[in-house]
Amino acid sequence: MTVVHVHELIEAVAAATPDRPAIVAGGVTMTYGELDAEANRLACHLIDLGVGEGAAVGVFMERSAENLVAQLAAFKAGACVVLMDPAYPAQRLAFMLADSAAAAVVTRPGPAAALPAGVKVVLSGQWAAAPARKPDRRPADNGTSHIAYTSGSTGVPKAVLLRHEPFRNTVRVLIEQCGITPDSRGTWLCSPGFGLVEVDCFPVLAAGATLHIPPAAVTGSAEELRDWLVAERITHTLQLTAMAERLWQLDWPKDGHLRSMRVAGERVRNWPPPGLPYQVLNVYGSAEANVVATCDLTATAAALGEEERAARRPPIGTPVPGVRVYVLDENLAPVPTGEVGELYISGRSLSAGYLNRPDAERDRFLANPMPGDPHPVLYRSGDQARVWPDGLIEIVGRADDEVKVRGYRVRLGEIESVLAQQPGVRQCAVVLRDDALAAYVEPRPGATIVPAELRRSLAARLPQYMLPAAYVVGPLPTTPNGKIDRAALPAPGEAADAFVAPRTETEKQVAELWATLLRLPEVGVRTEFLALGGDSVTAMRVLDGVKDLFGVELGMADLFEAGTVEELAALIEERGNDR
Repeated sequence: MTVVHVHELIEAVAAATPDRPAIVAGGVTMTYGELDAEANRLACHLIDLGVGEGAAVGVFMERSAENLVAQLAAFKAGACVVLMDPAYPAQRLAFMLADSAAAAVVTRPGPAAALPAGVKVVLSGQWAAAPARKPDRRPADNGTSHIAYTSGSTGVPKAVLLRHEPFRNTVRVLIEQCGITPDSRGTWLCSPGFGLVEVDCFPVLAAGATLHIPPAAVTGSAEELRDWLVAERITHTLQLTAMAERLWQLDWPKDGHLRSMRVAGERVRNWPPPGLPYQVLNVYGSAEANVVATCDLTATAAALGEEERAARRPPIGTPVPGVRVYVLDENLAPVPTGEVGELYISGRSLSAGYLNRPDAERDRFLANPMPGDPHPVLYRSGDQARVWPDGLIEIVGRADDEVKVRGYRVRLGEIESVLAQQPGVRQCAVVLRDDALAAYVEPRPGATIVPAELRRSLAARLPQYMLPAAYVVGPLPTTPNGKIDRAALPAPGEAADAFVAPRTETEKQVAELWATLLRLPEVGVRTEFLALGGDSVTAMRVLDGVKDLFGVELGMADLFEAGTVEELAALIEERGNDR
């Protein structure tokens, strides 16, 4: 029996209700009929350019209707999609295109300038004259849907080969568990370079609902995002964990339209508060395993009671249909209920492994030894987990150096590899502290390392989410066997030479103001104003700038008492809230 792919579900909606709104972005609505016709035109154009079945097609655009047109077109042409984010540095983009052997890249004139020479570029609008008929092609029933690049421990990104079967299973499960219907209004908020797109926007489109894409400026503020969700009458949304935990602490209208918030990207650390007017569904998975388990955190929290919630972390729930999970010890034997082991996964959710990385694939994708399991492959997740007596699974940490930062999976070793290549660096370490990355650098004898310059060098090689927020320069503590003693590394706030980058929009604006007035390339948030060369004349200019930027009047004493960007930004927000 021929299976139905996700893009074919969307085609069916277009055939049945072509005038139904599919995507709303920037005040413009694209109907399902328009979406399908445009994707057909681009698919025909790609085929005419020589894109073969099974080829890879880069989609290099911000979140937009055109981005989704390009993804659907690649599927219709029998190809797979290389997910790319315009925010990535040029060196990373060049590696992704070479590694995936992309046959073409669909993009717009602006982002196209960052692409390396020799790439076959398809600019928006170039396919306008192509026929709108559906091509006589379709992907293999179990072929690759997306190639998603994640952080790699050797300093080289890893490409995960996402498959159509997990894609279909994820879409079906989330439509059912979230109650997404053609009358729903969903969102797309995750990065366009993130494999999470399969969990984010496609269940909405496959259900025939309307997908809303917010302005980029809205997505960084919980309050502004909440207001946008309310104003657009959004019923279903996916949020990365850090933003979700901010959103559910805000006040929500009791008669609002939001019904379901899917939470994904990293471990949920806090229970949603009682009384929320919407369901919070914890969605656990990875690029390698797509959606593995789900949990209705609002219902679970209410059932457990206050004392039990205080004693337990929010769980990931139970496996979705077609997926099996095991918590095993180092000998691949099940651990007793309540004890910690490593989480292993089999079933429909698994990807096809890694592109061009056989060693990494052998390490993670194992021949399945579990008795009675019909699935041939067992995936080693690297997550430490336990199963409670009620059957709910809880993630307690990582078995290796992989961490999650703002929803992105990051290999600390990749950052360390790039950091170690910088001039003057003798040895280094990167750790996660308080949900932010901190870099520790020991200089070579006689070398001088300036944290701000180091950060700019890393920004040319790494995506924004992989850049450490704090930098500490000095000798690194070691264990008796000569290894870096990570447990003994000081907190950035305790180190005199720490450079901490701005973390909020207010800190960013204040830091930029100081840097401009003090003629510095960059200012950390914990460096004293006077230590940077500030004086009374510059201080007056800072106060004028604060008034212009924030509408807050401060005195000279306020500035010198605050002393740092961090403390001044906090004072500005406090005074601004008092107005």
